[in-house]
Amino acid sequence: MIKIFMVNLSAVSGDKLSYSDSRDIIDKVHSGDLGGLYCGESLPAAIDGVLQSNSYMYPIINGGVPMLVEGYHLVNQNEMLNSENRLEDMVKAQLKQMEKFSEMHKKYYDQVTEAQQKVLREDYYGMLHGGASVLDIGNGGLTAHAQLGAEHADKVSRFFALDRSYHMLTRNGIHDGQIIGDAFKLPFADNSVDYITVNGVLHHFGRKRGDDRDAKLIAFIKEAMRVASKGLICLELAVPRYAEFAESVVLRVMGDMPTFVFSTHSLLKIVEKSGFKPEQVISKRIGQMLPPPLTVVPPILDYEWLKIPIVLLPYYMLYFVIRK
Repeated sequence: MIKIFMVNLSAVSGDKLSYSDSRDIIDKVHSGDLGGLYCGESLPAAIDGVLQSNSYMYPIINGGVPMLVEGYHLVNQNEMLNSENRLEDMVKAQLKQMEKFSEMHKKYYDQVTEAQQKVLREDYYGMLHGGASVLDIGNGGLTAHAQLGAEHADKVSRFFALDRSYHMLTRNGIHDGQIIGDAFKLPFADNSVDYITVNGVLHHFGRKRGDDRDAKLIAFIKEAMRVASKGLICLELAVPRYAEFAESVVLRVMGDMPTFVFSTHSLLKIVEKSGFKPEQVISKRIGQMLPPPLTVVPPILDYEWLKIPIVLLPYYMLYFVIRK
């Protein structure tokens, strides 16, 4: 069940959570009286139980996955219908895009993932040895063994998997240590895990026309370092500076972009702007990491019909560590 979350986990409201498998509550959910979410979305799966904090009730779904995203607490149908608090358009677009990415990942990107993980396992995950607790943000439905590799997974004491996307988190049918949560409002107490790992997540934060370019990344880094007692291990997609400039032009035309890929230069500067120093920095071009080089893949999630040889992708993989 969900007893594994009781030690360090705090609700998004800041209060301790308590678990209830009360038949009365679950019967109300199944009857429709508590069948809606505050954001107005329908539940993606049957409810097994409820986590409670003050007057809010957060659903435990799909065999033991807590749905701890601010705004996703359970409400009755009238409150849901009368609420003006709905998911903003870009968040809906991001979640929809992650559904599509979940479908496309195995088709095109398993080789990419394996190449990325090889570098992490050889050069970074050794610092997790000795019984470290790990929170993996943007997990995408991977176990500790799949994410860290057996040689490192067996050396950690606890592995939490957090993702905002239900489809990504549950695509592999794994229900151990998973949390549906918000990377900007992590449902963990200060210094409650040793390390946070983040693999290819930052570009999914997106951007809106006219916003502060750096604000979201700075907010995320500060929130992650609030929860991590030792540090953050990050792998992120990056592009050359000319490609980032081109994206900025598209942003001015489109108004918002569910994904926005920064350049290596910008990412490292933003880390420094957040008050931390990036260490152990490695940058590798994707096309040089993967055989065979003429394999064709879609460079943009929303346009699967557009495919180019992987060797021509303008993407880099940027690795770095932030320590407290």
